[in-house]
Amino acid sequence: MNNQENIRRVLLEHWDPLCVGNNIHLSDEYDDFIEPLQRLLAENPSIKKLVQKLTDLECYLSVTEFSSEAAVRTAHELMKL
Repeated sequence: MNNQENIRRVLLEHWDPLCVGNNIHLSDEYDDFIEPLQRLLAENPSIKKLVQKLTDLECYLSVTEFSSEAAVRTAHELMKL
C-alpha cells in the first residue's frame, strides 16, 4: 500500500466526518485532502497542528458536529505513516 492509499485508509477508518467509510462508491470522498496532508506530514508537524488541519477540513466540508476525539485519533494514526 502506498502512502496515498494509507492516508485514504486512515481518513476513512479514523476520521470520516461525512460517514462515507462503509460505502465503496464514496471511498474517494477525501482524496482532495491527501496531497495537502502529505505536504503537512513532510514538515513533521505537531499533533496539535494536524488536529487543526483536520478541523479546518471539517469546516470546509460544512460539518457542524466536530469530533475532537476523531481528529486526535486520526492525527496520531497519520503520524505513524
